[in-house]
Amino acid sequence: MKKTAYLVGAWPVWSETFIQQDLRLMLEEGAPVFPVAISPGDGAPPPGLPPVPTLVPEPPRSRAVARVTRTLLPRSVRRGLGALRYAPALDALVRLCEVERIAHIHAAFGGTPAALASAAARRLGIPYSASAHAADVYAGVHDDVHVYENARAVLTCNECVHRELHRRSPWLADRLHLVHHGLCLDEWPFRETARLADPLRFLFVGRLIGKKDPLAAVRLVREVVRRGIPAQLTMIGDGELLPRTKAAARGCQANFPGVLPRSEVAAAMRHSDFLLATSREERSGDREGIPNAILEAMATGTPVLAARGGGVGEVVTEATGWPIDPGSPAAFAALVQRLRADPSAIHPRVEAARAEIEHRFDASTLIRRRLGLLVSVPGITISPS
Repeated sequence: MKKTAYLVGAWPVWSETFIQQDLRLMLEEGAPVFPVAISPGDGAPPPGLPPVPTLVPEPPRSRAVARVTRTLLPRSVRRGLGALRYAPALDALVRLCEVERIAHIHAAFGGTPAALASAAARRLGIPYSASAHAADVYAGVHDDVHVYENARAVLTCNECVHRELHRRSPWLADRLHLVHHGLCLDEWPFRETARLADPLRFLFVGRLIGKKDPLAAVRLVREVVRRGIPAQLTMIGDGELLPRTKAAARGCQANFPGVLPRSEVAAAMRHSDFLLATSREERSGDREGIPNAILEAMATGTPVLAARGGGVGEVVTEATGWPIDPGSPAAFAALVQRLRADPSAIHPRVEAARAEIEHRFDASTLIRRRLGLLVSVPGITISPS
């Protein structure tokens, strides 16, 4: 059987649950998908998936080095250095494709995975495609021609990235397809809105990095407390800003449980009064796509208070949540005071949020659209959306 190599950057990565879910669903559909990673990741092997081979034993460089080179070196120089660094991975990918009789390569991310897929496909004389998310479009090393020029299809997962690629590379228009990452809805049952707790329970879920701006979340909850409203903050995740965030949260009720399994994240969602998302645009141009945590909270019935940056505004609107300005703690605290005084205003929006997830983010429907663009699956004939 002809197979599609599904190439990710690292495997497994604790924050990339959407990739793990997509792979599981593709394999459950019987898709001839062969997952492969460039290097090992930082997460635990996800249940229900086969072992994923890696092309090289360790990442070619650390994230700290990547940040420095991105700041100091021109893009053309960085791309040249990247070609040298990733040459062993490219050779390994070509060999693997030959051994496994791969007929098509799909890069699950733009940037380095897409560049490797393009180069390997050219060597092997087979087609390739790629997905684009956020950082790989807004702050990547590679320009669009380098990674997408010969791609059979480019899949975007949020409207913001889709518009950006269409704007700057109009020659991609007929190969550009918007297919969101969804949720398995039975894993995120809707809760009836409970009474707000005392103290209020705020939840932050995600990487503790610059564009997620966890320090802003701490500032906002501190202002709520300063206004005399008892509140606590739980921050699930890990990242380079963890020490600074813990220091900023000293003296207030803040809990840092680290990286948790999805089942425990779901439980935390159900027992929280609000999900708080404080993302911002970085100086590099990097910004959010649509964070999975926001979709999960919307599905669960947890009210979402979120900054509108990147793709967030596509799902968090005045109808489905509460758009906020993390730079205005006073306005945020006033909003929390209003919701606390009139919690009946919450229910219509969380119901609308669940309806939005059911209508547009059902993973079982979306995975078929994705497969319709990537592979031929017996019994599935679905036109791209």
